Amino acid sequence: MNSWGCPSYLLILKNFYQGIDFKISGINNEVKYEFIVQKNCDPSQIILDYSGQKKIQIDNKGNLILETNLGKVIEEKPVAYQLINGQ
Repeated sequence: MNSWGCPSYLLILKNFYQGIDFKISGINNEVKYEFIVQKNCDPSQIILDYSGQKKIQIDNKGNLILETNLGKVIEEKPVAYQLINGQ
């Protein structure tokens, strides 16, 4: 639990792919994940594979909507950024 009494967690899997760490975090019922690509590593190693959904679509905000037997799963629009000299 965090200081607000909400369950939270953070897990970092180092070298999930060669030179790429996989960070998973969550608070309440929201799960977020990031791939942290080290300098001179190949991001094309990252492959996301979805299966078992009844329907898959992208909404007008760029979010991925997966309709499953248990309800909707929404993956927010991806964001990419690069740190240069620590900024």
